[in-house]
Amino acid sequence: MLAAMSVTPTSPADRDGSGSAAAAAGRPVRERGDACPGALRLHAADDGALARVRLPGGLLTARQAEVLAGLSERLGDGNLDITSRGNVQIRGLAEGCGGELGGLLRAAGLLPSDRNERIRNVAASPLCGLDGRDEWDGPDEEKGQNTQGEPDESGIRSGGPGGRVDVQAWARELDALLCADGVRVREAAPGPTREPAGTEVPSLAGDFIDLSGLSGRFLFGLDDGRGDIVALAPDVTLIASGPDRAVLCFGTTGPGLRIAAADAPRAAALAAAEFLTAVGESGGRAWRVRELPPGARPRTARLADRLAAAGIACTPLPRPALPLGPPVEPGTVTGPDGSRALSVAAPLGRLTAAQCRLLARTADRDGDGELRVTPWRGVVVP
Repeated sequence: MLAAMSVTPTSPADRDGSGSAAAAAGRPVRERGDACPGALRLHAADDGALARVRLPGGLLTARQAEVLAGLSERLGDGNLDITSRGNVQIRGLAEGCGGELGGLLRAAGLLPSDRNERIRNVAASPLCGLDGRDEWDGPDEEKGQNTQGEPDESGIRSGGPGGRVDVQAWARELDALLCADGVRVREAAPGPTREPAGTEVPSLAGDFIDLSGLSGRFLFGLDDGRGDIVALAPDVTLIASGPDRAVLCFGTTGPGLRIAAADAPRAAALAAAEFLTAVGESGGRAWRVRELPPGARPRTARLADRLAAAGIACTPLPRPALPLGPPVEPGTVTGPDGSRALSVAAPLGRLTAAQCRLLARTADRDGDGELRVTPWRGVVVP
């Protein structure tokens, strides 16, 4: 429980030192451990301690929103700050309140894993299923279109309709995998590992691999095909492609893999494991895919082998033209059946406790009892 009460002091920017080549190439030089704040590791700021509560997929029940509003008043400054990944921060916390905060978050279902809570960074298309753009009417999967409307292997159109895939369901399943002690990596009995001896890689326990070594800044992106989440440049990206398929890739450039939509969350977790393997083999310290030197970045071909070992079929896509779409705008969102959702923007990314309660009560009264916090510092009420 001591970790729940610790406060991480503000640290200076990473120094160059022996990583001058990486700095010259525009990659951060990581000479210390990841100090990214969480719900248990508080960050010291000028206005008191700060806690960051992860909301995978931005998903929040109305009851949980009420709890966060109450926590901000009881322990913080009475406000909730929305981050660029759709998480929530509580500021102005007293230094000794970490234990109480953690207990209240656990009781509300907002802290399902103490050990892995900071790696639960999952952004998902917040309008999925609400505006009709995820009703697939695109071209044949094997033809596809790129941004100019010409054939491409990906089966995805830039800014076009997504597949009939519930990316919020992906977010829930992926979150469960991230909170677990390990992700299953083999369908059959375990055999020799592929990693070179002496390499720092995720530890294997039987058929499972540990993802707790991911940085608190590593981002999973789940895009329903409209391109809004792709534009965030996630580290592991899933894009819905038709009613039952998805495209998986590292970042938003380079080769990808086509997989079944049902396999998407587990495939994304295994892609994160491949990233950790690449970091170990590089001999350096990287928190995100783009921080690895080009020659040391995770290899899609080896990820395909990893997926096959786990019983996940995949097809290589040499150059998928990923979609790029605009962020969610505030206003009324009308679905094809006439149903309506509400998209609101938080001024400067900040909600007062009263505003948060109003949104929660609106979701209970007029919606489905759920809120979707967006990476553009807003909230969607389905």
